[in-house]
Amino acid sequence: MAVIILIHTCVVVPPTLLLMLHADAGAIPYLVMTIFSFMILVSNLAVMPTRVTISIFVLSTIAHLMIVIYCLVG
Repeated sequence: MAVIILIHTCVVVPPTLLLMLHADAGAIPYLVMTIFSFMILVSNLAVMPTRVTISIFVLSTIAHLMIVIYCLVG
């Protein structure tokens, strides 16, 4: 499950952060991104079942996509 941390921190988070900084998105998207990042870390470090870890990763990816859409539209 280390691949999930790698994909999240190297592929998903940097573009989201860049768009949030460029769009001056406010505090709420940062809070959502931080919560989902910690959820991924906790689920991996706690060695939760694969079903739970992958579900959290999918939810996190969807949340990041929603933040990107919010930054591009707003």
